[in-house]
Amino acid sequence: MKKEFSFTVSSMIHCHRKQLWNDITKLKNVNYELMPILKMTYPKQADIADIQSIKKGEVLFKSYFLLLGFIPVDLHYLRVVAVKDGYFFHENSYSLINSTWKHHRILEGIDEEYTKITDWIRFNPKIPFLGYILKPFIHYLFKHRHRRLLKKY
Repeated sequence: MKKEFSFTVSSMIHCHRKQLWNDITKLKNVNYELMPILKMTYPKQADIADIQSIKKGEVLFKSYFLLLGFIPVDLHYLRVVAVKDGYFFHENSYSLINSTWKHHRILEGIDEEYTKITDWIRFNPKIPFLGYILKPFIHYLFKHRHRRLLKKY
């Protein structure tokens, strides 16, 4: 059985839940969160797609993950399996490195001004020992994403 690695990152963002949802579900804003550490490629038409209308459980597109925005480090097959508009999405994808990649992002409206955002990550590297190297990096990347959101709002 392959080793599963997991962690969560949560932050309180000074933004109304609906506005935050509209921003974080756009791929250009995902890249805002990731940069300058990482960039993901995507087809142009994917950035205007409504996350509610996408086909659940199917690979939506392939995405190269580019370290520092230009060094290819993985090929990711993006697959969203559940969405509750304004509240959460659950991604269940795979890549060249990971046999499974599960990302759950949950938004909880605290009041009219603040939203708690939580990212829960689980992944299984195809080569198990890589998880011990990848987990600290990916955890740092998600903390970075939250810092970028905190800075933006």
